[in-house]
Amino acid sequence: MERTENHKEKKKEKHKEKKYKKKRPEGIFRAFAAGLLIILLLAITGCGRQSLPENALEEGLSYLKKEAGKDPAEILQMIRRESAAAEEKTADESSEKEETSEKGSGPEETSETEGTEGASNDGESSETEGASNTEETTEGEGSLHPAGTEGDTHTEDNTEETAQPEPTAPDVPETGPSEAVPEDPPAELLAQIDSLQIAMFSEAELAEYRNRFMNTVFVGDSLTQAMLTYGFFDGNHIKFKRSASISQLGEEIDAALAMLPDNLVFFTGLNDVSFYIADPYQYGEAYKAAIAHVRSISPGTRVIVISLLPPSDYLAAVNLNLARSPEFDAQLRRAAEETGIPYIDCHWMVRQQLYLDDGIHFKDGFYTVLIRYLAYRLGL
Repeated sequence: MERTENHKEKKKEKHKEKKYKKKRPEGIFRAFAAGLLIILLLAITGCGRQSLPENALEEGLSYLKKEAGKDPAEILQMIRRESAAAEEKTADESSEKEETSEKGSGPEETSETEGTEGASNDGESSETEGASNTEETTEGEGSLHPAGTEGDTHTEDNTEETAQPEPTAPDVPETGPSEAVPEDPPAELLAQIDSLQIAMFSEAELAEYRNRFMNTVFVGDSLTQAMLTYGFFDGNHIKFKRSASISQLGEEIDAALAMLPDNLVFFTGLNDVSFYIADPYQYGEAYKAAIAHVRSISPGTRVIVISLLPPSDYLAAVNLNLARSPEFDAQLRRAAEETGIPYIDCHWMVRQQLYLDDGIHFKDGFYTVLIRYLAYRLGL
């Protein structure tokens, strides 16, 4: 009996093994089909949004091991549910990122506005300081301008720099009418000349006029030297060569331009009459050459010429060459008109009592009126 029962149990075990062997291919097929569905669905859900994950195949294989005994339809539903949950999670994360970025943009705009206002205030402050420094500048060696400036005084602000075009030299006409400046002398100066009651500079007035001519240099012969001799200006503002004609002042012109002046004033006397007596026209051409030289080196410097003044009546009567000075003055005026620079006519202030004994040079009273008149004519 025991044998019979053992035999039956062995039979049942063999039957189970046969049944398992029949079902095994079907289970493998179902698992393989589920894996393919997983990979396909992952590819479809990722299409158009993101690339297929690198571990898609590994995830499919894990499903093969875990869900091999389940129906493919069940596996498909599970995948769809998980895919939908993943999409919702991704959407939530994206919305959180957008909210965070919007909140972060507020403070940035505020800081930018504050930075702009700060830069503007800094700029206003620096301009005020620059203006204050300009008023307190004193004369320096090697340049008529305060340290750190060239030409016109400029102030810099602390605002952000923007690309700007490089400054170009102003257009200077080769020919054309002279610069328009007032010609009639102030009534007060004319009255002083006519009465010979010239108000000399007080110390305060002289300091004021030196400040007005701070960026001006005079170039010439002994007529220019007299402004240094009388103590109106110092050597930085007076460049001269005694007994020289305009064509012989090259070194003095270069020395004047080395001071970086805003204005260069030519004031020469009767030496040129003797030098160019054979051809007064060449005198005008020599002046044009000197003006061109200044412009070639310093285009921004304004050039001014003072009229060629005559000798005293006594000297003109005994020296016929010097008596021809009006011819030369006409050539000087022509040179100024053709180059477009101011010609300052100072004949109205010539009085015989204001000459020195040599009949060529002038007393300090004449220069007092001259300096005041030049400041008036040049807008200094």
